[in-house]
Parts: sequence; structure tokens; C-alpha cells
Amino acid sequence: MEIFLKILKVILKILNVLFVILGVIFAIIICAAIWFYVADPLDLRPIIEPMFFGDQGAALEGLGNSPFLTGQQEQVLGNIGVNLEDLPSQITPQMETCFVENLGMERIKYFESGGTPSLSDFLKVKSCLTQ
Repeated sequence: MEIFLKILKVILKILNVLFVILGVIFAIIICAAIWFYVADPLDLRPIIEPMFFGDQGAALEGLGNSPFLTGQQEQVLGNIGVNLEDLPSQITPQMETCFVENLGMERIKYFESGGTPSLSDFLKVKSCLTQ
């Protein structure tokens, strides 16, 4: 009987250590998921949010004064805190050059095809909008 109790204590200690390790791993995964959602380092939020909240871009056509933004692009910019009324209604050649220098042609073509901008994209071209 005494051997059985010793074996049971060892098993309980092993299980205790195992569950503590699993709890720490779970907490790290939850913190990482929250950080990835909030910081959006891979610019995945425009892809992920429509899966959960639906595609609301079509209903938002023409919200701002920018003739070259889609409704979804305007919504994303509005969600990150951009005042759509402050956006220029025309793009000058100097602005276009600045956009290409800061974003690259591949990213600009992505936006022209209807892709949604991220906060990092806007921060890269914010200085271009005042030219």
C-alpha cells in the first residue's frame, strides 16, 4: 500500500508539472494571438476581418471625397483613424512619385486592383499626401 501511495504522489507531481507547462504555453499563444491581431505585422487584418464581420465595403461606396478609393479601402482607412475628408481629390505627379518610392510598384498595383491598405502602408505615404 505504501508503494502505491508513493507511485501515486510521483504521478501527481508529473501531472502537476505537465499542466503548469501546458498552461504557460497556452497563455503565450493567447498573448501572441492578441499581439498579432492588434499590431497586424503581416497586414492580415483586411483578410481576416471580412471572414468574421462580412464584406461591408460594397455598402460604403462613395463615403469619402476620393474618387480613386473603393468603399472597402475607405472603410479600412477610416477604421485606422484617417479622416477621409482630408484626403486629396487628385493625385499630383509628385505624389505618385512619392508613393512609388515609399511603397513600391507592386503594392500600388495591389491597391489599384482593390486591395485594402494597412496602417503601415498609410504611415509610409502620409508625408506624400501633403505635397
